[in-house]
Amino acid sequence: MTATTPVVVTGSDELIANWDRGELVHFGAPGAQVLRASNWRNDRLTRVQHLYAAELDVTDAVWRCGLILARSRLDTVSMRRCRSADVIVIEDCTIDVLDIRELRGGVALNRCQIGQLVVHGAAQIAASDVIATHVRVTDIGDAVDVSALTCETLRIAESSGADTTSVSLVDLKVRDELRLENLTAVNVATRRVTAGAILFRDVIAEEVVVADSHATRVSVTRLRAAAGKTCPVTIGGSVTSSVEIQAASTDRPAVDLTMRGLRVSGDLLVAGSMHVALETGRVDGTLRRDHVRNSGTTVVADSAFEIATVEVPETRIRNRRQALATATALLGHDGPTALATLRRSLDDRPREQDQVYFAERCANGRRGWGRVPELGQRWTFGYGVRLAEPLAFLVGGIILTAVVIGVAAPEVVGPNDDPSWGRTVALAAQLWFNVGVGLPEAARGPGWAITAVLLTTLGLVFVTTLIGIGIRRLVR
Repeated sequence: MTATTPVVVTGSDELIANWDRGELVHFGAPGAQVLRASNWRNDRLTRVQHLYAAELDVTDAVWRCGLILARSRLDTVSMRRCRSADVIVIEDCTIDVLDIRELRGGVALNRCQIGQLVVHGAAQIAASDVIATHVRVTDIGDAVDVSALTCETLRIAESSGADTTSVSLVDLKVRDELRLENLTAVNVATRRVTAGAILFRDVIAEEVVVADSHATRVSVTRLRAAAGKTCPVTIGGSVTSSVEIQAASTDRPAVDLTMRGLRVSGDLLVAGSMHVALETGRVDGTLRRDHVRNSGTTVVADSAFEIATVEVPETRIRNRRQALATATALLGHDGPTALATLRRSLDDRPREQDQVYFAERCANGRRGWGRVPELGQRWTFGYGVRLAEPLAFLVGGIILTAVVIGVAAPEVVGPNDDPSWGRTVALAAQLWFNVGVGLPEAARGPGWAITAVLLTTLGLVFVTTLIGIGIRRLVR
């Protein structure tokens, strides 16, 4: 047998017969239920297959060319303080409990069914097409790469690598909880993950990506950026309950949160020292911020991001300028979509809602008509119209009519040498309101009749508008 020829062990009897070097302590006859090995040394690739036992316990083993455990059925597999220059591969196995601790090297799991999986202190972990009940990965080293895993719970915690640790989770189905906690200097990428809950706790990250994932709840608590760096966080997918993102409070916003393609059926909470960019997606609930404790949160919502309501502080909104300022402070801009969100959020504050509605109509007018003068924008009718604008227009129309009559046709109200401006204003009001005893004798003819009809129509419109505004304010 040459130095490159692999050692192939089939079954527990041949495991003893083909032991290359080292010490094998085997309790019971060959083929018994318990296999224990310590100080296993092998310079060649070792393949163990078709092994059926209740327990396989390996400690202090060294494989120069790696180990492959294949097509075996074991109740418990325990590997402690083992070293391998190549990756230890476990494939096509059914194992109730797999416990790997203090492994210097990598482990790869392929097409396995595992009840409880515990990996502690491995430098690299890769899993593909694995079905498990509970998975716990702790004291991780350089990389964790998990794909096509189905399990009840998955917990990844306590990174120990000197450099940045890469955590890649792709095509996972976690029925209960996916939890990452107490990790330092990590790059986390989760794609196409379906989970009951995705939880991050006390993570110091260089980058976090959650893309095309589906969960009932997403919660990120006490997220920090690596020292002297800014941590970009991108979240996308669908969440049926709520999303909670809380960055640790620092002197400067060190977390850049981007939500792209995110659909949240519940509420969205953002807090802490971070910049939030809402690009595409929608929130069917309420956008909430911690206004008191975390003043470092800034939110910029793109017009393509739909938000049902936003949590509004107790600051009063008394005019259009304050409505625009409030929308900018809460959502990063004062466009029609931001004002519509703000208006829906003020159902319990009707007077302020009217001011926001007026600002929203003005914003829609500015968007549709181009640069319209401010006074023209204030004539927009609707529930957001204010009492001052139609009243000022009505009074101004009466005064203008009186001036025109007094200058162009003074003989209607009196002799030229004895003009009476009081009678002129009264005649103008009579034309607008269609009240009085009729037009003077001098104001006869088709021109005066047409003028009277036009002014009376305008007067009825504005009087009706004023009455409607008064009734609405009484109802509100």
